[in-house]
Amino acid sequence: MLKYARADTHFLLHVYDNLRNALLDRAVSRSASPTSRAGSPMAPDAFVREVLSRSAETALRVYTPEPYDEEGGTGVSGWDTLARKWNKPALGIDGVPGVQREVFRTVHIWRDRVAREEDESTGYACPRSRICDRTDLRDRYVLSNRFVFKLVEQPPADMAALLHTFPSTPPVVRRRSKELLDIIRDAVKRGLSDAAEGPGDILVAEPTGATVPSIKTEGDELSAPTPPVSQPLSLWSCNEALPTAATSSLFGPSTLPSRPHLVYSATISSLFGSIPAPRSNSHSRFQDVVKKIHSTLVIAPTVPTVRASC
Repeated sequence: MLKYARADTHFLLHVYDNLRNALLDRAVSRSASPTSRAGSPMAPDAFVREVLSRSAETALRVYTPEPYDEEGGTGVSGWDTLARKWNKPALGIDGVPGVQREVFRTVHIWRDRVAREEDESTGYACPRSRICDRTDLRDRYVLSNRFVFKLVEQPPADMAALLHTFPSTPPVVRRRSKELLDIIRDAVKRGLSDAAEGPGDILVAEPTGATVPSIKTEGDELSAPTPPVSQPLSLWSCNEALPTAATSSLFGPSTLPSRPHLVYSATISSLFGSIPAPRSNSHSRFQDVVKKIHSTLVIAPTVPTVRASC
């Protein structure tokens, strides 16, 4: 140990002399150079003083560890930074909330906290081009990046599944396996709840009240308006009654259909012409055929009718 300590400082005085002489020679050569600015001679120890000033600034710096951003995952050791580095944007801050994203964020935060408590490295930087062997797994660390993503892809449901994830369980994980399993289970529950409240469930709007007015038919007086009927805005609703408008700017007042589909009879046909008024005494066979054809013409509604499946 004494030899080791002496070797660290044995050459420092010799190195100091060589660096100082090199700086002095550079200042002299710079002053004698024809490209130097006239009227501003450089002091022989100008470079030495500059180096000493920069060294003093370096010595005055105080080391502060980078804070861990649990919410945004920013920074060199952040979970969002790791997701972007491994080309997994779905697990980052801009990813869709779900089980895998929540498990990744939770395990990453747990790894950083445990590494600070155990005074160990967060994870072994195993190259992605190969699989870490047992020699790599003997190194002191909490959890490597490779196994973080493996836990995200297949979250363990019990202790056996958790320990089966590792070919050789890291010592820290072996001692704190129950703690890791508990935080993964909690992350799965939160991920499922976040996915249930995600954008996929806002397709069906909340039921809103819609007033269905009564329709006036020929010979009848306009009845009192019916009470509001709650109708969902979903197209695939199982309700049979849908709100209809009383009037239309294109067709005028509408009539209440007596059948499920509106059936219209045309009065003029480009093939048979106009239908004469029926006579009480006689009807030709031709007129009966024309009337039968016109009575079966159906105009398709503007909104398709969906068959209820419930």
